[in-house]
Amino acid sequence: MVGSVNQSVCCVLLVLLVFGVVQQPTTAQLHITLSGNNFSIQVNGNTWFVSEYTGFFVENSWLTAGENLTLSSNKTFKGTNSYGSFQEYEFEWNHDSFSVNTAVQVYSSGDRIMFRQDWVTGANNTAAGDMDSVLSSFPSFDLTYKPSVPLGCIGWYGHFIDHGALGPQIGEYPSSCVVGGNDGGPMAIFDRDTNDVVMFAPATNFMMASMETNSSYIRAGVMGTGTSIPPGYSVSFSLTYGNNGINNHVTQWGNQLLASFNKSTTRGETDLPIHNLGYNTDHGSYYYYNPKNDNYTITLVELKESAVKLGIPYKFILLDSWWYYKGVGNGVKEWLAMPSVFPPGDVNGLMDVVNQTGWPVVGHNRYWAQDTVYAKENGGKFEFTSNKFNMVAPLTQEFWDFLMSSSKAWGLYTYEQDWLYNEFEGVPYLHENVTMAREWLLQMGRAADANGLSIQYCMANPRHALQSAEIQAVTQIRASDDYLASGPTQWYIGTSSMLAHALALAPFKDNFWSTQFQPGSSEGSVMNEPSPWRQCIVSTLSAGPVTPGDGIEYQNKDIIMRSCRKDGVLLQPDRPAVTIDTSAKAEAFNDSFLGPMGKVWITYSTASGMRFDHLFVSISETPCPFSQRNITLGLNTPRSDDLVVYSVDTETMSTSSLVVQPLSDANPLLIPRNANAQEVLLYHTSPVLSNGFAVLGDISKIVPTSPKRIETISVTQTSTQVVVNGAPDEVITIYFFNTKTSQSSSDTCTVASSSESCTVSTPSNV
Repeated sequence: MVGSVNQSVCCVLLVLLVFGVVQQPTTAQLHITLSGNNFSIQVNGNTWFVSEYTGFFVENSWLTAGENLTLSSNKTFKGTNSYGSFQEYEFEWNHDSFSVNTAVQVYSSGDRIMFRQDWVTGANNTAAGDMDSVLSSFPSFDLTYKPSVPLGCIGWYGHFIDHGALGPQIGEYPSSCVVGGNDGGPMAIFDRDTNDVVMFAPATNFMMASMETNSSYIRAGVMGTGTSIPPGYSVSFSLTYGNNGINNHVTQWGNQLLASFNKSTTRGETDLPIHNLGYNTDHGSYYYYNPKNDNYTITLVELKESAVKLGIPYKFILLDSWWYYKGVGNGVKEWLAMPSVFPPGDVNGLMDVVNQTGWPVVGHNRYWAQDTVYAKENGGKFEFTSNKFNMVAPLTQEFWDFLMSSSKAWGLYTYEQDWLYNEFEGVPYLHENVTMAREWLLQMGRAADANGLSIQYCMANPRHALQSAEIQAVTQIRASDDYLASGPTQWYIGTSSMLAHALALAPFKDNFWSTQFQPGSSEGSVMNEPSPWRQCIVSTLSAGPVTPGDGIEYQNKDIIMRSCRKDGVLLQPDRPAVTIDTSAKAEAFNDSFLGPMGKVWITYSTASGMRFDHLFVSISETPCPFSQRNITLGLNTPRSDDLVVYSVDTETMSTSSLVVQPLSDANPLLIPRNANAQEVLLYHTSPVLSNGFAVLGDISKIVPTSPKRIETISVTQTSTQVVVNGAPDEVITIYFFNTKTSQSSSDTCTVASSSESCTVSTPSNV
């Protein structure tokens, strides 16, 4: 808990008034304005936020701005950075020998304000509380203030960046959606009646940048467990504005954040596990701590032989925690294979199974045990944190360089760092030293990058996901709890995918079963997958890894192959499916008049300069119309005013179930009530071409118009020709719809053995 307010912001606000922060361009949508002794932030003339408290915990006591913290100097200047041009207002505060600066950057674009704390002298004895508290407060917002416009909020928090299967905190702002502390993360605050959205989030030093909240305030600063602050340490937060809806602004915020750290948004485009079918042995899978034979080498080789025989093209395997040595507290003692798992064990055992299956490995790792063989305290070669705690963490770059290079040699492709929040909480040094947690993840990333490996984060809080903005190698993140552990809601990833995509991370739903009952599995008779097709649909629409975890005799080729081509290349949309804006508003205000209540997600794919939307619906509580005005995701993509919408039965994917209808604001699609969680509706849109035809694509697939399937579309007055991509010898059928005759038709081609594409066209008699 931070100290009392007592008009603490009076001095800073008077200085702000002198320097004229209010003199922004009149076209600015995001303003800092002043009234008396308080500052407020306005969005298009409406006040959304007002200030609360500025203070710093130093030498075991709170120093409050305007009281025992004295303003000694102030200055203003102009500058430019990756976000644009700005005017900065900087204030130096002093107490005895302690000095700290606070700064506000107001951007000329009118859509961004940055707040920063600069610890000029540093400080000692700064620990103010637990991991849910802060030891400094700037900026802060008074939650007792009630905005004049109805505001909702999405607050991302918790493990798997979205509180496991429960999703983020969605509700009315500020009463029902503000989440802070160790679990907390970015917040998207939106106007119920317009497309205005504001994103508030940490902008630097993400592992220790935190927000303390209660019913009265949000106080942003350094996590309260930091024992000292080094001179020159800085932490900042951003407040950004957009008027293009929730999803679009969250994506825009993420793109700008990544650009500020020069992180590529395309690194994942060549990452094998993101774009190719894989096999998974994680929790909930058939073989999780449950080999079929005496050891896992025999089991996995038999699995590979079975998959080849069935024609299921797994391209990699995820090896979960069952293969390496455990120590105290079930942490990692040595990250090598036990001989009972992959004989003869160690590197040779791993190389043997990789060579026999031909599968690169996504290798799971958890927290390090206090008796890990790598630590100098245990006779190893590397510096680790103190082994008086059950969990320890490596301290040097040399350790990560060794681990990644030696692991690549046996077949590692992607390093999966699981148990992230547990290690951050369980190793005190990581949250008491304000620079070490960031350095821990940076060292891991540098080593992976140097060895050409990618990283998957798992059990991450939002702060870990934000920290990946500085780490090129992190390309994917678990967006849900384990497949089994959270039961029937585990697939709820429509909102976690929003945050993951904004940070250029492919969201991963974890494994799934393609057959409902699988006796003898790792969970015995407990497991029962009532809707295997839904699991495959959600995984494919995530635009992330797709990894079944069936027993050998229970692999359902029909369902699995709906996700990919014959060669295992996934047929994905351009981006992950996410909760549509109107559905988020309906949930926030508990009002079905604002949009569909339930799991209603949207994504799209583009081909030949055309856009094809994909709408996922499950657990829809009320019937709801859906038309072009609901398609707001990705406003910069090509659009058509003349669309058809179509669907097939998602359980069977039977072409005989194809239904096509026009789609417009005047002729909306009526989404029926769909309260059964096992029932899934999947709709697609297609633009009507100048000749009256619409390309429906390969409707045997979950994403029929994926750019990995549709290469080009050529149109003449009487025909449509489509070049399609596929594996050698793959037979591909493409469907068309003639809006003039209201008839569907199809054409089939076979990819030559020496080619990667073939051509289909509309029949001349349709």
